[in-house]
Formats: sequence, structure tokens, C-alpha cells
Amino acid sequence: MPPATPSASAAPALAAPPRAISGRLLAIFAAILLIAAYALGITASLDHSVTFDEPSHLVGGYIHWRLGDYFIHTENGYLPQAVAALPLLISRPHLPDTTSEDFITGNHFRLGHEFLYYDGNNFRSLALQGRAAIGLLTMLTGLLVFLWARRLFGPAPALLSLFVFLFSPIVLAHGFLITSDMAVTCFFLLALAAAWALMHRVTLARIVLTGLALGGLALSKMSSPIIVPVLLLLVIARAFHRAPLPISLPGMHRDVRRAWSKTAALLLAAVPVSALAIACIWAAFGFTYANLPTVITAAFSWKWALHDPNIILQIIAFARDLDLFPEAYLYGYAQVVQTTRIPICFANGVETRTGWWWFYPFVFLITTPIAVLLLIPVSLLATIRGWARPLLPAATANLYRAAPLLLFILVYAVAAIVSYRGTGPRHLLPLYPMLCILLAPAALLPFRSAFAKLLPVALCAWLLAECLYLRPNFLASFNEFVGGPSQGYRHLVDSSLDWGQDLPGLARFLNTNNAAHVPTYLAYFGTAEPDAYGIHAAALPSFLTREAETASEAKPLLPGIYCLSVTMLQDIYGLGPDYSPAIEDKYQRMRRALAQRDRLLADPAITGEARQLALDLPHNFRQLEFARLTAALRRQSPFAQIGYSINIYLVPPKTLAAALNGPPPY
Repeated sequence: MPPATPSASAAPALAAPPRAISGRLLAIFAAILLIAAYALGITASLDHSVTFDEPSHLVGGYIHWRLGDYFIHTENGYLPQAVAALPLLISRPHLPDTTSEDFITGNHFRLGHEFLYYDGNNFRSLALQGRAAIGLLTMLTGLLVFLWARRLFGPAPALLSLFVFLFSPIVLAHGFLITSDMAVTCFFLLALAAAWALMHRVTLARIVLTGLALGGLALSKMSSPIIVPVLLLLVIARAFHRAPLPISLPGMHRDVRRAWSKTAALLLAAVPVSALAIACIWAAFGFTYANLPTVITAAFSWKWALHDPNIILQIIAFARDLDLFPEAYLYGYAQVVQTTRIPICFANGVETRTGWWWFYPFVFLITTPIAVLLLIPVSLLATIRGWARPLLPAATANLYRAAPLLLFILVYAVAAIVSYRGTGPRHLLPLYPMLCILLAPAALLPFRSAFAKLLPVALCAWLLAECLYLRPNFLASFNEFVGGPSQGYRHLVDSSLDWGQDLPGLARFLNTNNAAHVPTYLAYFGTAEPDAYGIHAAALPSFLTREAETASEAKPLLPGIYCLSVTMLQDIYGLGPDYSPAIEDKYQRMRRALAQRDRLLADPAITGEARQLALDLPHNFRQLEFARLTAALRRQSPFAQIGYSINIYLVPPKTLAAALNGPPPY
């Protein structure tokens, strides 16, 4: 944990009231909060199908453990996959067929799907085991938040920080999913705490802890290098802080006092720290370089991964040429760089392929509970009012103590803004532990009024009430600024709201409301298997094409129940949410061509490319027809919402005819 300010000459920190909670009672309160949050998160996950990336993570981790192969899902962090798959070493589910084309080519989407639904495994049990393991990382992160806040502000503020972290919907949503988001959040915090402790006393134990924490961070997600500029800024801050730097190493015990000497000492300490972190990466990949089979490198191609290189890809190519890191690790980095170069952003009904600088600030504003947003100025007020006089030395001392948290928030926020990516609140998750620690002073409002004493309690109660109201749909955390979760799909989609998690709720709805067995259609955004949940619906265009979708393309749409994942409703991975005259013109022309398809196919003179175009007409027309249908449905209010991520529309004959044949919906 970060140390107390190491110099007695430093200005006093924010004054905490006399300790009113014993250590044992404080531990009991913290344990109750951790257990309650874990129970809340894991039981909520029982009501959800696997989200988009979970099958890939789980099957990748299991293959790593059982077979020692490292080429499955290389782009999304080894460590969270390994953690999630640990319980599977006890339950021993069936492995995927290692002779299948999907295994040989490393198709992690299909492998994960087959592993969960077609290899004789219990998909619900596998998902629960993996989520329970990731939930432990969430609890570890909460414990770190509590300890850091207690070191800075005292026991009662630490409980407030822990409470806000554990019961924030974003934490309960992503803290119990088999993804890399909570793992990287945990190791960002752990690495930052360990490095800050090392910068105040250089010992062998702290060097080892920092190296291991940074190694874990590097194995958690490819965004881990963001910590490098943070650490460099902290080295500068520590060098110019007047407190000496104690060095306690075997054969060396001294205090370093000059700024340049402290800088040199910390940079020298960074050498074994970096070596240990790199060793962790090599250890995770079995200390072997060539982790990709020949067919994988041929199929995906390093040529593709390194084409049109920017500075990051040039560094990856350099590291590959010198075998500095395992091949699978480097390829995963290159894959992430290439696949994120063209961001797909959606916000407020508009899609862009260039991104917006304001996207992440907007996401934070509308998905963070208002109670948490209000705690920010309350905490700031309590901090400033609690500073000793004279003000400047007190401010300097307190800013220094909070420097790791503040600098991380600053650097990470800038990186998010300039990335122009539009992937939603889960990529802001690493900011939440730092923010929650800095909210701790809200428990120390230096006012005597009953209002001041009750305000933080009231805000925490508001947060808890909102959390319980939202359960189990924590992914749909949209605050009152945009009308709450029911209006979320108008502002954000994809992993911000709709990640394929609500098939169980959809199955219950259809079982209850479709006794007459009217035609039912589903446009699904996700990797789970609708049939496994008892959903037997005709498939509309979905993100991943299924056989059912191909089979239904030649059949005309009928009036009935239309179930649309809101990502598919906005059609951001299709023709986009802006249905234009150009799309309408193409729709009408292809509609006329479809009427002539049988005649064209019967003509022996129609061969080659022309014949293939005729064969593809049903598929291509269905995409245009779906774009027109969704444009019309977006103008309507849904009949029902399943977890706020699947909209249900009852489409009678008149409505369907208007959507497909009426005036263009623009």
C-alpha cells in the first residue's frame, strides 16, 4: 500500500476526526460490504447469458491450462483468461476438438461457442465458475480501495470509498464477467500502489512486488502501457519532494536527498522491476517464443498485423525481430492495434467511423449514478475545508499524497479522449477505484449541521437504492440525465448496454406472452446460442450469421413479435442508423431484381459472377430490408424491454406493410 508521507516536515494532510471505529469492527464492516457485493454481483449474473467476449476468454484460458497452447484469443490478455478458467481444472469439462478447423486456425469465437453449447458441457455451470473467479478479482480491487483510502483519510472515509466502489453499477456489471476489464483495473491499482511504495523506500521486497504487479498488469490487457507515463511523472514528483529516499538493500542502507540522486536511484530500481515484469510475461507463455502454429501465421498473417505501421506497430515489429517477447503476445498487441484503428462510435442516434473527442466524458456523465457525481463536489469541498492553514503548504502536501491517483486519472482520461474510440463505460472502469478513493473525504464534511452529517449517508443510500432497483441489469446503468435505463438505447449501444446478456429474460417473455405461437423474429447481438435457452425464432440479420438466418432469408417477413437487440436496432454494424435516400434507392432496385431472380437462375446464359449475384440476392436484399425495418421501428416505442438490451415490438400487418412498403423512414 502507499506509504504515509515520509517526512515529518511535510504539511499536515486532511485532518481526520478521532478514530471512532476499532480495527476489528472496521474489518467486520468491510468484510460485510465485500460479501454483500459479491453475493449481489454473482447472483445477478445467474440471470444473464454469456456476453460477447466471455466464451472466447473461457475457452482460451482452459486450453492454456490443459494443453499449454497460447494462440487462442491472444489479443485480450492472458491473465484474466487463466484466472477465469482455474475452476474448470476441478470440474474438467470436455475440451474442444483439437483436430477441428476452428482449433487449428484459432477461431476463438467459434471455439468458445462450441465449447459452451456443443461439446457436451453445462454452459450455465461453466459461465458461473468463470464469473465467480473474476468476481474474486473485483473483491481484491475493493480491498485495495479500502486500504488505500484508510491510509489517506481514516476508517470511516475508507468505508465510504469501499461502499461506493462495490455498489457502483459499472463494477457490479463488469466485475462479474469473464473479460479483461476488471483484471486490468485490479492490476492498474495494485501496480500503482506498489510503485508508489517503492518510490518512498527502496527495498528488495518492494522491488519484487512492483515487478510482479507490473507483470500481472502487462498480462491483463493491452492497454497496460498507459501506466508508463504515470510512473515517469511520479518519479519526477518524488525526486523534487523534499523528503529523503531511504534505500534498504542487502549491503546498502542510506538516505538519498538530492533530486537527481533520487531520480537515478529510482531509475536503477526500475531495471530489476522491468526485468521481473518481462519474466512474468515469458513465464505465462511457457518461456517459448514461437507460440503461433504455422497455419495461424499463414491464416492471419504477420504481414496483415504489421501493415501500414504506426509507431506502436514499428515497436512491435522491432520486438518481434529480436524475439524480445513471446510471439503470441506480440501478435495479440498488433491485432489490437489494427482492429482499433477505425473506431465505430455510436452516440445519441448518430454513428461515426472517426470518433469524437467528447465520447468518454459524455459516457461518464450519463452512466455514472447521480449520487456518485454529487459526491465529487462534496468530497472536494470537504478536502479544501479540511486543509490546515496556511493553505498553500497544506494543498501541496495533500496533492502530493494523492499524486498517484490524480496523475493516473489525468493520463488515462487524456488517453481515452485522444483515442477517439467508442467502446463504452467498461473502458473507463480503471478510473473508478482511483475516483472512489478520492471520494473518501465526503465522510469528513467539517460542518456541524445535521445536513452535513447526513448528506454522505443519504447519497450512499441513494446509490444503494438505485443499485437494487437496477439489479440484475447493471449493464444498463443510465442515469436520470438521459431518462434512465429505458432510454439508454437511444444514446449508447454495444458493450455500453447490449452485450448479448438477456437471452434468459427473452425466453421467459416469449414463454409467457406467445401462447398463440405467432411468428417470432430475433436480431441478436451476441455469441450465446438462442436455442440453448429455448428461443426458437426466425433469425433476422445479426452480428454473427447463423444457419437459421441463412435459412430464413428467402422467406418473406410476416406480422408478429420482433425481438431486436438494441445494437441491431441501431444497425451500427450494418448500414447504420441514418437511413438515407441512397439506401432507399438501392432497396427499391434490389427489390425489383429479386422479383426477377427465378427467371435469371433459370437462364443457362447467366453464369459466373452474374449468377453468383443472383444467388446472393436474398441475403443482400434482407440486409436492406432490415435497415428499412429498423429505421421504422426506431420511430416507435417498444412494447417491452428485456433487461433494457432487447426491445420487443408487436408488428401487426398494417405496421409491417408501412415499414416495408410505405414512405421511406427518413
